[in-house]
Amino acid sequence: MRILTMLTLLHRIQILDSFMPKISNESGTNLAVREHRKVYATMAGSDYLDFKMTAVLFLKFGVPAITEDAFFEPNNLVQNFADLFGIDPSRIRRVNIIGESRRKRQVGGTKFIELVIYDNPSNSSSISTEDEQSEASLNQLYANITSLYTTGELQQMAATKLNVTLSSLQAEKPLSNSTNEIRKLDKIKIIQEAANCREQSPCQTQPILVVLDESNRTVTGLESLTNPWRIKVKVVSSTNLNSEIIFESEANLRDDGFVQFSRLGMSQVTNSFKFEFELIAPEGVSNLNVPSVQQSAISCSQAVLDLQNMDEKLIVDTDEEFNLTVSIIDKYSRQVVHNISWRNHVWKASARIYNLPKNQPDGDLASSSDSVEVNMETNSIKFIDLFFNSPGMYIIEIIIFSTGNEYFLMKKSNLILVKQSSQAIVLSELEPPNLYLKFDKNITQNTDMIEVYKAIIYNSLIAKYNLTLTREISIYDNNMANLAFSLDTDPTSLVTELNNGFVLVDGINLVEATLNDQSVDVKVLSVVDENGLDSNGNDNIDGISSSACKIKLEIQQLMFLMVLLMNIFIFFN
Repeated sequence: MRILTMLTLLHRIQILDSFMPKISNESGTNLAVREHRKVYATMAGSDYLDFKMTAVLFLKFGVPAITEDAFFEPNNLVQNFADLFGIDPSRIRRVNIIGESRRKRQVGGTKFIELVIYDNPSNSSSISTEDEQSEASLNQLYANITSLYTTGELQQMAATKLNVTLSSLQAEKPLSNSTNEIRKLDKIKIIQEAANCREQSPCQTQPILVVLDESNRTVTGLESLTNPWRIKVKVVSSTNLNSEIIFESEANLRDDGFVQFSRLGMSQVTNSFKFEFELIAPEGVSNLNVPSVQQSAISCSQAVLDLQNMDEKLIVDTDEEFNLTVSIIDKYSRQVVHNISWRNHVWKASARIYNLPKNQPDGDLASSSDSVEVNMETNSIKFIDLFFNSPGMYIIEIIIFSTGNEYFLMKKSNLILVKQSSQAIVLSELEPPNLYLKFDKNITQNTDMIEVYKAIIYNSLIAKYNLTLTREISIYDNNMANLAFSLDTDPTSLVTELNNGFVLVDGINLVEATLNDQSVDVKVLSVVDENGLDSNGNDNIDGISSSACKIKLEIQQLMFLMVLLMNIFIFFN
């Protein structure tokens, strides 16, 4: 047996070698060898080769070795499979019959029939519409054949029409690099159950399922973009009959045999319910007998909401109108809720200037129309025709609440840079920073304050000295900030400000600064700790000497003692 196998292999190598391009062949002679996943070609001089990949479908069926020899006659074989697939016989371009030894045939061996199916490629050197249509047609043919086989329907058709038993199928999709063994579907199994569900948002843990054959092996190779296998989900055993599935009620089967839901959710609070999953066959496939499965009972809790800014950072002129939009989202998944009017919620909204800890601009916030638009389709709220009447960098505080104040939501807007109409400001990441600031505390830890810090830096160091910002302010590496501004205006006043020391907010001080690659002398202002010691370890409070501090404390203690004695005197009288 081993000698015969080696001889067969040597014969195949000799045949391949006879077709292999040689140096003596004309430039451009080529041979594609599927088993090697390579194209061999000759090329001479300054020639170049332009290869085009076209779609080809490979199928390999197993049939019992005892099948009638007449079935394997080339003309009969092509016509038989063309009739089985419902295609023109001319599309089956190559047939290869792989037999087995006489001994294996006697003990019930298998023969394999390899089919290569493709259309004539277009004459265009690039992929044309004709080529794309051919690829789509072959992908659909692949989906039809594999879907019918995995349900057993193709085997029944072969037995009825051709009097042959199809015992196995291996298939390779057009323009794919892997072959799938197509197995018969038997069951679906839940790998991961849905969990942590809140109303109006996707469950935090999404379900994952897999399709298996009767031996519990994963059934692969069934993915289709145009006519997919799907798993559909429904709610059963629910304590709230008004609660229903939202966002995603079905998901498609992938080539690896898994189905992954990503946005499955429930509409209302439900104390207990179950998800039931059912496998849905593609159109044209009817012989499906796979039972549905249920997961364990779970609950759906009350929505936990937040707001999300929908506008980029704005640059507007003084008195220029602009709109501001926020969406109502699930706090944890950060996804927009399905329906903001669920349970008959009615929303009200207001907006006001957020007061910065220091260097608040002088402008007022107003609206020329006093309008707020609630959009039920996008689940968003828009403030219309807002404007500021003075330049500076602002933050708007948005307040939104629902009926009965069940939900009370607050959100800071993105930064809004208000400029004089005569001033041109264009921010670009391509502009290199020319001012670097280093602080003595972490300014990135409290993420809710980062935009506030940026506004303070702009109002204190840029707007105050009529400088023009050219690059957005960045805060990074715990205690660093950088920005760029136009040097058309003399920055001497800015340097003086830095020389005198700069406090970002109480307890956060500037310790280093670099302007145009030159270090700037920075006065580090004293920071007093709870023990009355400044940043240098000196016993000094707000510039008051140690002795003065002690006198102040003694006076306070004496006053406290006098008050205590007066209270005792009143009590006894």
